[in-house]
Amino acid sequence: MKISALTLSILLAFSLTGCGSDDHSNNSPEAETPQNPDDGSNPDEGSVTEPLPEAKVLYEVNFAEQNSLPAGWTAVSSNAGSVSVQDGHLYIDGRKHDTNMTTVMLPEATQNYTDYRVDVEFTFENPNNSGRWGSIVYRATGTASNPEPYYQFAIRSNATASNGTEFALRQDSKWNVQSSKAFTEAIDPQKVYKATVIVHGNRVRQYLNEQLMEDVELPSDQIKGAIGLSTAGLVMKVNSIKVTEQWESLPNINSTATDVQESGTYASLAPTIIQKVQTASDAIPNASQVFYQLDKSLNLNDLTGKKITTLKEYLADSTHRTIPVLQINDEATLTSLKNISQSIDLEDITLTSSNPDLLRTAHSILPTIRTALDLRSTTLGNSRAELLSIARQTNQANARIVILPASLATKENVGYIQKLLVTVWVDSSATTVNDAANIIVSGANGIMASNSDVFNSVLRQFPRYTLLRKPLIIGHRGVPSLEDENTLEGLKESVRLGVDAVENDIYVTTDNHLVIMHDDSVDRTTNGQGNIEDMSLAQVKQLATKPKGYKIPTLGEFFGELKNNKNVMHFVELKSSNEKIVAQLKKEIEEYGVDDQIVTISFIPDQIKRMKTILPGVSTGFLTDAPNSGNVLKDARTVMQTTQGYTSTFNPSYGNVTSALMEAVKHRGITFWPWTVNDETAFKKLYVAGTYGLTTNYAQYASKYVVDLKTATTATAKVGQAMNISAQLTTQEGAKSTANANQFVILAGAPTYTVNGSNLTFKAKGTAYVLPGYRYNIDNTYNYTIFSAPVKVTIE
Repeated sequence: MKISALTLSILLAFSLTGCGSDDHSNNSPEAETPQNPDDGSNPDEGSVTEPLPEAKVLYEVNFAEQNSLPAGWTAVSSNAGSVSVQDGHLYIDGRKHDTNMTTVMLPEATQNYTDYRVDVEFTFENPNNSGRWGSIVYRATGTASNPEPYYQFAIRSNATASNGTEFALRQDSKWNVQSSKAFTEAIDPQKVYKATVIVHGNRVRQYLNEQLMEDVELPSDQIKGAIGLSTAGLVMKVNSIKVTEQWESLPNINSTATDVQESGTYASLAPTIIQKVQTASDAIPNASQVFYQLDKSLNLNDLTGKKITTLKEYLADSTHRTIPVLQINDEATLTSLKNISQSIDLEDITLTSSNPDLLRTAHSILPTIRTALDLRSTTLGNSRAELLSIARQTNQANARIVILPASLATKENVGYIQKLLVTVWVDSSATTVNDAANIIVSGANGIMASNSDVFNSVLRQFPRYTLLRKPLIIGHRGVPSLEDENTLEGLKESVRLGVDAVENDIYVTTDNHLVIMHDDSVDRTTNGQGNIEDMSLAQVKQLATKPKGYKIPTLGEFFGELKNNKNVMHFVELKSSNEKIVAQLKKEIEEYGVDDQIVTISFIPDQIKRMKTILPGVSTGFLTDAPNSGNVLKDARTVMQTTQGYTSTFNPSYGNVTSALMEAVKHRGITFWPWTVNDETAFKKLYVAGTYGLTTNYAQYASKYVVDLKTATTATAKVGQAMNISAQLTTQEGAKSTANANQFVILAGAPTYTVNGSNLTFKAKGTAYVLPGYRYNIDNTYNYTIFSAPVKVTIE
């Protein structure tokens, strides 16, 4: 989305921070004057484009070679802190004030720079708090004593915060923050980081450690200006700074996700269809995604290795309505992708490989890339341990999606892997509607098809609000609407009501026991007072909950209670930022042997990062808010940016979650797990929309919902006589009953038929494949339909 000057002027103002000052010396290189091309116009269509000139270094300082502030550098006169060169580093000390900046400007010649790249190697020391920051100042058009107005790339000490990095305009002593984004880690004073700003015309990109953070457009009336560095509330320690000419223009901003073509089904969150490109004719499929082989030259090849097009050409085509799923085979291909990543948007593609090491490397090179582990050739089978291994391998590969062979595509297998927060795509060479239907009713999130048309033909037959995959019910802290929260009593009651998982919050005691408590203080929920992490286990066990007086449980007690009930998962929320908590969680999972029942969720990026290191086989969900810009594709892009860096599920507060947003994001393998859905109308609405899992204080809302039906695999009918298909129904709480199917999908190729309620009548002899369904009416407004696998009906 392009940002106008008017839009920029009404952006939300945020207070940042700063302070600085010091002396100059004359032992630094002089700033170069950039040379512009003779003619800035675009070449005529059909002409040969001249190669771009070699980029020249305009200005460079390595502070290891400096003893004092370089010549021409100016500390802003209003600085409250200090600027100095010591021990081979530039120190900009802004600790004297959290909100008044300490700023130093580069030589005056930088005011004439227009198109350039700034690279700064730095770290932060001694922040006053985690929200303090350092920055690169650019396009400053004021004076040396007051450089306003200017833009800046701000990086906070806790760069993992939602505003951990920012693009901001400083004007009239106020901040306008246009864009912000979380980085993958907090700034570690023991590490050196590289901040990069690339400016070309009215386009700017900001990178941290070569990860794109902000991608924005500037008003066209401010095309040049000085460069500087600034801090507020911390010490910015700089090793070097380099300014280089930027001849290559930046790509147009793509603030939205690809608007993919849909299958035309009415089913809620139906599987995304990925067409395998076997020949050139498959390259324009009736599918939402296309599967190519990608080579190191970034050619898109069909399954025979024949080149169809290039990745650059594919992405440059503004009319494309499919997402590329690209099989990679070597690190050379990743290097090629890295080389183009600053000029071509790679955020909305999926890389896949059977090599977990290659996918891990992909994330280290391209931190926000989306990946899928290809296990189509796996020898693993249907046992719980083997399915757990599949989920572990996927997580250890830093992938969120696993591609399975059709032989593993049963509702039970797929459902268990999905409970472990792994997105399941199934490979299929199905050419008949019967085979396609069997894959569809497995509940897979995606189908990688040799023939997408056959799957689309089945999907288009389902009625509105068909649920091909059961939404999971997650008891939020047990069932607080009936029992005290985060207690064993609440756990048992939620299980009785049929929850698929129990969410709980953990802290660590002074003697290293994990205990269950929502707040960091015990004041609200118990008869005690104080911070729970300041207490020993013995002290915690003296507490009683309000109002019923239950004991505070340990996580181990929760593990023990559910160890023999494998149908129920633990959604463990890492509520505390305590660094010890993940290591202790690993210890207790191993002690109780419950690794097949565990997933974790957290608001805290640092804890998610620790999970990837200490418990890399366990899935993570990122707790956050859902975007609501009014543009579904823009919001889908925001969700991608929020989750792909963490390879996590998307676990938002439910308020802004819509069916349209979930439908758009499903093609990216991202699943939604909204919380805390206590409003019953919102609960029903999200349930029939096919939401992956609903976290609620009211597990009883769904207890009576019908969630499964089973039928015989064959049946016989008489020509002209109505037949019924009997089904065993199962509710969320496990109650079973028998009823006739009241919905039918009759697959192509059947004799002529009529349907009247639960009666199905065929008009001629032959064979039909029928998907029996059951429509469940929640109330007069909300209903949904579930289906069993195809039944072979012989008509005599």
